[in-house]
Amino acid sequence: MMKRINLTTTALNYRLKNLWIPCPFNSIFILFLSFSLFLFDPIIEVLHSSSPATGEETLTINSDMQFNYAMELFASGDFTSSVVELSRFIHFFPDNIRVKEARLQKGFALYKLKRFPEALNEFKALATEFYSPRTISLDEKLSSTASDEGMTSGTPDNIIIPGNSGDPIQIEALFMTSATFLAIKRDVSAEVMLHNLLLLYSAEEKADIIKIKDHALYSLAWIYFGRAEQQHASMDEKKGFLLKGLRYLDKISISNRARYQVSEIVKDIQETIEKMKINGKKPILSGILSIIPGGGFSYCNRYHDALAAMMVNAALIFASVRAFEDENAALGGILGVIEFGFYGGNIYGGISSAHKHNQQLVELSMNELHKKFRHRSFINLHLK
Repeated sequence: MMKRINLTTTALNYRLKNLWIPCPFNSIFILFLSFSLFLFDPIIEVLHSSSPATGEETLTINSDMQFNYAMELFASGDFTSSVVELSRFIHFFPDNIRVKEARLQKGFALYKLKRFPEALNEFKALATEFYSPRTISLDEKLSSTASDEGMTSGTPDNIIIPGNSGDPIQIEALFMTSATFLAIKRDVSAEVMLHNLLLLYSAEEKADIIKIKDHALYSLAWIYFGRAEQQHASMDEKKGFLLKGLRYLDKISISNRARYQVSEIVKDIQETIEKMKINGKKPILSGILSIIPGGGFSYCNRYHDALAAMMVNAALIFASVRAFEDENAALGGILGVIEFGFYGGNIYGGISSAHKHNQQLVELSMNELHKKFRHRSFINLHLK
């Protein structure tokens, strides 16, 4: 770093007092140097002020340029850099009118990066920081909602409900809070959020509010369609989830049904339910049929497994009986124990085959539905 030095006549005399110069010229020489410094001092001052010191370059940040740059990074898919630049915008321009939009976009970028806990914090903070919120817990929601709303068991977070409704950025943040809950497998909290939105606007009938309510209903329908794909759900439970989703779609206003392609989705879901009725397999019946080795596999259209199970069990039974006939009780007992294990596995395999068959049937139908409509939930309608 450069520092500027000013030399006065006195200081110069002090520095030059030991300099050897012939005596007659000493005073003239000192006066000449002093006059030169006095003459050039303003020029040196101007040059010093106009030239930044080494390592002290000045960088001017413009809010428009910073915000647009961050948005361009997001649009190009560089979400990591976009998060950095949006954070910089929020830090340097806290009073800018676009801070809320920047925070929402930062949440989107974090969501895209699958940094879900950070995204959730951003969306929740955005939904609560600018408003006077109140919270509705699941217990409160259950006590104020009819049982046909389809709430599931669980212990979700208390969900933020705004004191000032209708702000588009806040509504977006609330929807994305629900979406982020869903992404981290906390679907109960995601569901409660959407129910709270419906509860908040239950008495509103404005066109923009109806659009929000319809969007929440559509999102709830897809949450239930997703639950139908859960492996641990029984066939009846899968049908129940699909029917529950259809009920939510049926509540969407007539004006927005075309937007959400309600009639097409309803038709495909009804066809899926019909396929489940016709082609679905009953695990209990499959287990009963497995009393005959391979019967359960054959019922589930797994004929190769059925043939293998029949041959292995028949061979072990025959070998065990033959050993006893040859008075080789030890070998017969060992083979009998082995056969008992294979026989039990045959029954278990028959039951699990029915579950797998039903699971594949539902997944195949739902995958076709996802491809057809190019999205599986409300997330794609919001994520930019």
